[in-house]
Formats: sequence, C-alpha cells, structure tokens
Amino acid sequence: MSEGAKFPFLPFVDAAGRAAYFEAAYLKQLEVNKALEQRIAALERQLALNSKTSSQPPSSDGLKKPPAQKRTQSLRDKSDRKSGGQPGHKGKTLRQSSMPDHIIHLRIPTHPIRCSDDI
Repeated sequence: MSEGAKFPFLPFVDAAGRAAYFEAAYLKQLEVNKALEQRIAALERQLALNSKTSSQPPSSDGLKKPPAQKRTQSLRDKSDRKSGGQPGHKGKTLRQSSMPDHIIHLRIPTHPIRCSDDI
C-alpha cells in the first residue's frame, strides 16, 4: 500500500514531498506564533497601564484601580527615647473639683427600657 493510500487527505506522494509539506507547515506555524506573541505583548503592556504609569487622570482607572500598597512597618525612624512622658517634663492632670460649678442628676430607670419608651 502506498503512502497516498494510507493518508488520502495529505497532498504528498513521496518522502521529499512530505518533508516539503511539513517544513512549510512548520514555517507557517512560526509566523503565526510570532504574531500571537506580539499581540500578547501589546495586550500585556496595555493592561499594565494605569493612572500612575501613564499620563491618564486617576478617574480613567475606573473599577480596575490598583489596591493601595500596605506598609508592614512604620516609616518613622527609631528613636533613642522611651515611649510616654519624658524625664524632667512636668505633667498636667485634670483633678476632680471639690466645689463643682453645677451638678446634673441623672434618673436611672428601675425597669428594663424598650425601644419605644421615653428615657
């Protein structure tokens, strides 16, 4: 049985024809592959653009706005002082007065309050 009889859908009869056919198909696939790689690169470039990496206003980001970067540490430099009041600093505290200007008496309810009740 000849090669043409085994594969009637292939357009070659001998080994040289088969080699030429597959070489042409391989070169065609290389062209298609290169075109697709260029298209992917262009789309990835377009996808990477936002208002921070282009001259577009922030409103053009729409709903695809990138999340704000979260800091894991404070940006302040470490100090050699302890936290809290420093030695030598006179503190001020608001003390309770023995003679207040006015007194407000609050009535505490003796039964449970419901949402619709007056206080």
